[in-house]
Amino acid sequence: PIAEVISFGEWAVLRGTGKDVSESVDGNRTIKTYKWVILSQKQADGSWKMKWDMYNYDANYSAE
Repeated sequence: PIAEVISFGEWAVLRGTGKDVSESVDGNRTIKTYKWVILSQKQADGSWKMKWDMYNYDANYSAE
């Protein structure tokens, strides 16, 4: 979900949270939560194009 939008002219920053849910073949379910930020630029036709999409996990999840 989007927690905040900051718009400044032709640019906008969106901030939110998310989660990845995966299940292994043996049925173990893993949920990884993260925070994200997107920087977008308004185009000449009025649409918005994502320039940067950054995220980081809330914990040090090990490789599986």
